[in-house]
Amino acid sequence: MLNLPAVTIRQALERPKAMDAGTIILTGLDPEIVLDSVAR
Repeated sequence: MLNLPAVTIRQALERPKAMDAGTIILTGLDPEIVLDSVAR
């Protein structure tokens, strides 16, 4: 809707449609993965 990419720092997601649409990245809690996702 807003064309704003987002990184979600969580282990699970209740609404996977946003991930399917490619608008968010689910990273988990590992700091290295979070930083890689933000850089992407």
